[in-house]
Amino acid sequence: MLTAVLIILAVVATDQLTKYLALTLLRPIHRFPVIDGIFEFCFVRNRGAAWGMLADKRWLFMTISVVSLLLMLSYLIFTKNKHPFFVVSLSLIIGGGTGNMIDRLFYEDGAVVDFLYFKLIDFPVFNIADCGVTIGAILLLFYIIYFETIKPYLKSKTVKDNKNGKDIVQ
Repeated sequence: MLTAVLIILAVVATDQLTKYLALTLLRPIHRFPVIDGIFEFCFVRNRGAAWGMLADKRWLFMTISVVSLLLMLSYLIFTKNKHPFFVVSLSLIIGGGTGNMIDRLFYEDGAVVDFLYFKLIDFPVFNIADCGVTIGAILLLFYIIYFETIKPYLKSKTVKDNKNGKDIVQ
């Protein structure tokens, strides 16, 4: 559980620090090219979910987010499954969700500070919390596919060869 707490706190702290820097240093100049034409810091206030969805539904979105975060946190605390992939993935999602929720609760307009922009592919502007949620979701998907589906299936198909004691797959 300590690992989960540390990951959640690290994501929230990194997210909030980088958003503070974006507000104080980037907001006045709006854009700062890091690799010209490829990646830049670009100050944006996002009032919705990913790509601005539900922008005018702040309280609905926040309610869904809070319920989801509480369910994930409860599952992380009370589940017997403490596999590292599971713990890390849910902790990243919880940390990222919490980081964005802090913005939604403490800024008047409920907007999240975004500032990372891949100009080359014109990807929507995002932040560290979004990275935590995305990486956590990918790890959780990997965990479910491999550790909950493929690995048990392979284990059920493995039997001992009684003559020489080696595993064989049926």
